[in-house]
Parts: sequence; structure tokens; C-alpha cells
Amino acid sequence: MLIEGPTPMTTMTHASPRGAGMTSEEKFVIFASSLGTVFEWYDFYLYATLAPFFAAVFFPPGNATAALLSAFATYAAGFLVRPFGALVFGRIGDLVGRKYTFLVTIMVMGTATFLVGLLPTLGATAGQGVVWYTGQFYALFFLTLNLKLDYATAYILIAISLIIGTPFFIAFGRLSDRIGRLKIILAGCLIAALTYFPLFGALTHYVNPDLEKFQQTNQLTVTIDPATCQAIAPWNTPTPCDSARDFLTKAGLSFTTVNGAPGSAPVLTIKSPAGTRTVQGWNQGNWQAAINEAGYPKAADTAKYTWVNWFMTELVLVIMVMYVTMVYGPIAAFLVEMFPTKIRYTSMSLPYHIGNGWFGGVLPLVATAVVAYTGDIYYGLWYPIIVSVTTCIVGFLFLRETKDTDIVTSSAQAKMAF
Repeated sequence: MLIEGPTPMTTMTHASPRGAGMTSEEKFVIFASSLGTVFEWYDFYLYATLAPFFAAVFFPPGNATAALLSAFATYAAGFLVRPFGALVFGRIGDLVGRKYTFLVTIMVMGTATFLVGLLPTLGATAGQGVVWYTGQFYALFFLTLNLKLDYATAYILIAISLIIGTPFFIAFGRLSDRIGRLKIILAGCLIAALTYFPLFGALTHYVNPDLEKFQQTNQLTVTIDPATCQAIAPWNTPTPCDSARDFLTKAGLSFTTVNGAPGSAPVLTIKSPAGTRTVQGWNQGNWQAAINEAGYPKAADTAKYTWVNWFMTELVLVIMVMYVTMVYGPIAAFLVEMFPTKIRYTSMSLPYHIGNGWFGGVLPLVATAVVAYTGDIYYGLWYPIIVSVTTCIVGFLFLRETKDTDIVTSSAQAKMAF
């Protein structure tokens, strides 16, 4: 005789009804998971923060831009391998449980952190901090490398923006419970793509107005033989062409490149209302003297700042953090609700780490390389803009809203978002 009883799924439904308040155990799980995320990003944060400092230590001298790109490439490698870890540990989590997998990954990360600390010089940095979204680092690099704001001030400004913006992770997550996850995520991507150029232009205006004025009144042209230019890489011995482009890139200056005669030496031309300066051949001292005479500011002059400079700079940084909270606040719930329980760990880990790791992790590398290649300090922004717009297109066409999915009783049966 068959005795009918509640199915396992029915039992789970009664044990965890949707809409009920959280238990103390569930609150502890949320706290532990959040702490694990801090540990997860611990290595990446300080690496990106200190990359401009140790690039010249670990990579051959002679081309600072190539050394910085090499440091960013190493940073990107950590993100590129994340999807493979997601496949391995995600499957382990689905098979043996999330808790044990979480503990194993924490131990692996802790061991890796210790081994990194054994590296010469890097170990002297006395620890590493929490990694933030890659776009936030690009803003930091833009402040320090392009706009020549001193590091201490830049770090303080970034820290304040993070403190102000962090509560909005919860705010947008809560809002997504009411209006939907996908709308907020795609809105964040779209608004960011539409406003990155004016926002970074505003940073230049408020952080280093002297540099903005210099670029507006002076047109820099570099005439080079393209055959003498090499790929920006630490293993290449810099040619005069490489050194000339590297010099202007490090100075945070936009310039136009013109092809010269075969075998010709680099020529710097500076056109301004006062006249035209021309420097024949590559010589760092002569090129530095030429841009100095034209009024090039070596650093952001914070002594001339008014409260408007500080307020507007911080406002721009907070706005960019707000974009981060829009796309990240709802993302955990969105991914969880997309997949059934039996394959949830693997299914959500792999796309998350491909999207966040591969496309986000290489942003400093790609954007800096594009700037160095084109000679335009804003050109690197095209990379996050293109990725953001692509995300919007894919999201509108192929993704479904998951807000009303019950993760206990449903296998991600979702309604169309739009």
C-alpha cells in the first residue's frame, strides 16, 4: 500500500514561506556571506590601489606606461581565471553543500594572500584592502595618473564616495523587491554609458582646471615614423617613438599623432594662440621644457581649490558609485532567482565571474592601453561604454524579470520584464 504524504518540495514550502521574516540563522548566513565577500575582494583592492607604485619595481624600467600595463595585465589575470574557479567550486557546492565549499575557498584565498605577502617589496605594503568595482579604480587612476592629484587626497575622496554610496546597495536591492531587478540593473548600465564622458570631463574641470585650460589652449601633435613604434610591452626596448608617446601619456596630456617620413625622429609641435613651438627629435628634457613653457601644470594645485572644487569632485565620484550600487544591489537576488536549487551555485557563479571578471577585470588594462595608443586621455572610456550598452541590448532582448520567482517552489519561472 502506498502512503501519500507531503512531497519534499511541499515540505520546503511550508518551512520557508516566501514573505516571512528572516530567522536568526538566515541573518547569520547573510553576515557570514558578506564577510566572505570582503575576504574575496581583499587581494584585488590593494593590488589595484598600489599598481602605480610597484609597477616600476616588478617590471623592467624604461617605459613607465608599459610597466603599468603589465601590472594591470597581472591584475586582469586574477579575474580571467575566476570563471574556471566558479565551475569547479560551484559544482562542489551543488554536490556537497555551500558551507563547506565556502570554508575551503576562504582557506585557499587566505593561503594565496600569505604567499603574495612573501613577494619582495609587495609584502612591505602591510596588507591589502577590499576590492571595489573596476570602474571605481579607473576613476582613481584617472585622478592620480591623468589629473595629477596627489595620492593621499585621491584616496580620501574615493573613500568618502564609497562611504556615502554603500547604503544604496541596500536601497536599490530593496527597490528591486518592489519594481523588479532587471529594470534597475539595465538603467544603471544605460545611465552610466550616457554620462561617463561628461562625468570624467567634469573631474578634469574641478580637479585640475589648469590642465583643462592647458589642453584647450594648446594643441599637441607628435610626428613619428610608425615603423619605429612598437607594441607597449615591458619586454620591448623603448624606441624614441615609444619614449615620446610614453612621456606625454604619463603627463596626462592628449595629443594627435601624425605619420612622418621613414626613418625620421619624433617631432613635438605645440600650437597655441601665442604661436607654435617645435621640438626636433626625442629628448625628454627638451620636451619637458617645451610643455612647461607652454604652461603645463605639473600637478593639481589644491591650494587654489574653493569648496566648489571639493564638493563637485566628490559629487561626481558619488554619482559613479551610485551607478555601481544600481547594478550590484539587485544582482545577487537576480542570479539566485534565475536558476533552480540543484544547479544554482554553478549556474550563477559562472556567468557572474565571466561578466564581472573577464569584462570588468580587464578594464584598467584595456582602457589604459587604448589611451596610450590613441593619445586621448578620455578614449579609454569607450571600453566600459561599449560593454554597458551591450549589456542593455542583451538584457532588453533576452533576459526576463525574476522578482516574482519563489526560489523555494519555482525553478525560475519568470515573467517578461518589458
